[in-house]
Amino acid sequence: MLGCGTPSLNTPSGTNEVTIAAPVKLVRQELAAEIANRGYSIVRADDFTIEASQDAGMAAAVFLATPANPTAQKLARFNIMETPQGVRVILRNYIIAGGVDRGEVTGGRDRAQAFLESIKARLEH
Repeated sequence: MLGCGTPSLNTPSGTNEVTIAAPVKLVRQELAAEIANRGYSIVRADDFTIEASQDAGMAAAVFLATPANPTAQKLARFNIMETPQGVRVILRNYIIAGGVDRGEVTGGRDRAQAFLESIKARLEH
């Protein structure tokens, strides 16, 4: 489901996020490894962001892409910030189809939150 009018989550950002009590370097390494384990390719990384993409599949390409650009990609954007409480990680998922940003994907937020919570649990053990 793409996002118009979808209610925000009860988090400061209104979307999937966790704060992890671990060093930022360790959080970034764990995120990168888990992203790769799930079949995503990291396409951009800097001090505050990791972006990773994966093919969105045939249905997304058929319904959302264009003849000039028949591809559809899932894009996961992780914003990573050090705070006094720990490392805050915010996750937003998007669909890029036909070379156009089709908006934030709001379906699957429970799975996205479980993904973040599993990383938090491993690093805070």
